[in-house]
Amino acid sequence: MARVLVVDDEAPIRLLCRVNLEAEGMEVLEAGDGPTGLEAARRERPDVVLLDVMMPGPDGWRVAERLLEDSRTGEIPIIFLTERQREAAGGDAAARELAVKDANKEAAAVLGFTSAVAAYGGFFIPKSYGTSIALTGGPQGALILFVVFYLTCIALTWWYYARRNAEMPC
Repeated sequence: MARVLVVDDEAPIRLLCRVNLEAEGMEVLEAGDGPTGLEAARRERPDVVLLDVMMPGPDGWRVAERLLEDSRTGEIPIIFLTERQREAAGGDAAARELAVKDANKEAAAVLGFTSAVAAYGGFFIPKSYGTSIALTGGPQGALILFVVFYLTCIALTWWYYARRNAEMPC
């Protein structure tokens, strides 16, 4: 089960992330500010951090720098939560709907790319002298298999999220 740390100073945003991520079978950890998020990341070592950019105290950029500098958290992927939805909050319903749609597309693209890179690292890099070569006949075969997997991830992400009349449109 993937573990996601959500760092945001606004409780409703953390709740929204929790509900959506748990619905996808992920374990969600929460932090209401940068220092608490840093501590949680060091202690819990999540698989990914969703990080708000605009927070009081150290903002998301400073928190990300500290996470990347720390040997315990430097390899954890960070996805920044954008401010588009909050900027659109003062607008009409159509503006808010467009902001949500844009954020969903960004999230789908980032998660699809991150998953493919993680699969590459998990399949090809550590096992380049072991099982993957034995299964594919050599490093070239393992790389070709990864490319096929990566293209499949892109196609599935497009099919379910981005195409016209998608089942779960963004």
